[in-house]
Amino acid sequence: MDNFNIDITAEKPEQLKLAIELAMSRVWGTKKIASYKVVRLKEEINYYTSEVNPKSQYALNCKQLPNYHIYHYKNPVYGNEGILTLLLADCLREDYTALLFPLQGDDIINFVHGWLKNNSDPGPEPDHDGDNKSGWRIFIPQGSAATFGIQGVWAMYGK
Repeated sequence: MDNFNIDITAEKPEQLKLAIELAMSRVWGTKKIASYKVVRLKEEINYYTSEVNPKSQYALNCKQLPNYHIYHYKNPVYGNEGILTLLLADCLREDYTALLFPLQGDDIINFVHGWLKNNSDPGPEPDHDGDNKSGWRIFIPQGSAATFGIQGVWAMYGK
């Protein structure tokens, strides 16, 4: 499926297990991870529009741009800025490091948990009216060969 997408932020180990199982559900055949890559990732959000039929239900409900659909997509930018990110792939990808043996099931979860524990850098703690806990984000990186990506982030709890 070309447009499969998840983007989950949480902090509990049981949630991480479920999120990884969901991300791995898009892999055909044996659900294995064979390679990885660690990068700094910053995502830019790009917007674009397309004209729609002025008599469509969307146009009738939209007051600002009645003749246009507004879309967005995340464009990954790799470099020296951004959040430290672990990218995992189901086969050996160009510029990825091969694992000594393919991981599946709980081995993937343990690998990710270990990486987060030892390499996570969520950045400065957010200042908001609530609490923060060390958490993680699992997502499908758009335009990437990765099966999924994982980042250490702040899990934020409002009052």
